[in-house]
Amino acid sequence: MALTQYLAQSLVLALVFTGYGFGLYDRVGTAVVLAWCPVLYGVQLALGVWLLRRVRYAPAELVLRTVTLGRRPGSPPSPRRSPSRGSGPDPAADEPLRVS
Repeated sequence: MALTQYLAQSLVLALVFTGYGFGLYDRVGTAVVLAWCPVLYGVQLALGVWLLRRVRYAPAELVLRTVTLGRRPGSPPSPRRSPSRGSGPDPAADEPLRVS
């Protein structure tokens, strides 16, 4: 959830302060910015709680886990294919050596 919150806060503040959005950089004072910080933080906390009650992973974490695992989290891993005869290492080589 932390990555999703970080990216959401970055996006919101970029839209508020840059020319792509409202362009409020250097137009509002420090006191106004500091007054809105707890509001944004509270909204993010409320949305985070709401989201985590409905899903296991937040969007950014889901994408990161999917890329890392090579599959969607919660789905069973793909079955391992056994090596065909005559190719690769001998499967019996994985067994411990038994001494009689």
